[in-house]
Amino acid sequence: MLRNYRRIAISLSSQISDSTAISHNREASINRTKGVIRVFIVATLAQILLTLPYVISVLAYSILNQSQIQLIFNNPRFFVVILLSFAINIASYLVNPFVFLFFDKNIGIAAHDLYLRIRDSCSITKS
Repeated sequence: MLRNYRRIAISLSSQISDSTAISHNREASINRTKGVIRVFIVATLAQILLTLPYVISVLAYSILNQSQIQLIFNNPRFFVVILLSFAINIASYLVNPFVFLFFDKNIGIAAHDLYLRIRDSCSITKS
């Protein structure tokens, strides 16, 4: 996950380089920097908050020195908590791209253009 964040940061940092500041005004570059920082904060918080229940349940196994099976037999309701926290953990990886689509204007525009190109190519092949 950190490797993916690093790739995204490198890609987005090229959009806030000095050449951008020179070609546009300085305020536009500052606004873009603030936008990139906001996207990373939101994406990181979403990742942390959505994976936290699963991490806490794994820590509970360690603290209680029991396996999942033992905890489930001792408390059947805990199985629901484990299953739900694991599902939320998996869902966090599905939510992350949508956070970028929603909060980053450039990524949203590129995704919309890609959608239009795919839709146009599908309509051409159907004709």
